[in-house]
Amino acid sequence: MPKYQLTYFNSAGRAELARWIFAASGQEFEDIRLTKEEWPAKKASTPFGQLPVLTVDGEFHLGQSSAIARFLGKRFGFMGKDDLEEAKVNMVMDCTEDVVQVMIKMMFETDEARKLELKQKWDETQRDELLTKFESLLGKSKSGFFVGDSITVADMAFVNALSHIASQIQNWDKYPNIARVRKLVEEENQGIANWIKTRPVTAM
Repeated sequence: MPKYQLTYFNSAGRAELARWIFAASGQEFEDIRLTKEEWPAKKASTPFGQLPVLTVDGEFHLGQSSAIARFLGKRFGFMGKDDLEEAKVNMVMDCTEDVVQVMIKMMFETDEARKLELKQKWDETQRDELLTKFESLLGKSKSGFFVGDSITVADMAFVNALSHIASQIQNWDKYPNIARVRKLVEEENQGIANWIKTRPVTAM
């Protein structure tokens, strides 16, 4: 059986989606969490000087969170049942990443005036516009999942990203399909539900 090691910092961040995939598959893995002090000595050994890094059997080293998620999703059967479903999974993942980039830009903006401007845009229009698009896409699903009739990385990626802004949503009645897929992933998938209950508590 392959041995998996996932190396990241002690936070959810860019590694949490991979952790969810492991949890959903029931696959054991070593969850290595580096401190800021440990990171400089490890940096040169990573493919691109970044984390997370997935190591398989101590030999295969894969960087980039999206590449890791797609690799694990493919290996454990969460990328759709055929190439058409896989294409849709990739579409939702990429659209979710667009939303994540908006949030990251807002979070790490150093100019306070610009940061306030971005936050106002996010709060007043952008968040609801983006969520409405995902709500509409889910509205075409009979299963409640983005693709096919079972959970895929598309669902995990979206719900994982959503967890960072869920507290900002005041009226879930506007997004019944999003609320449904969130429940399917976070509560009804036992692997992910157990992971969420038992994972280390971190600031991010």
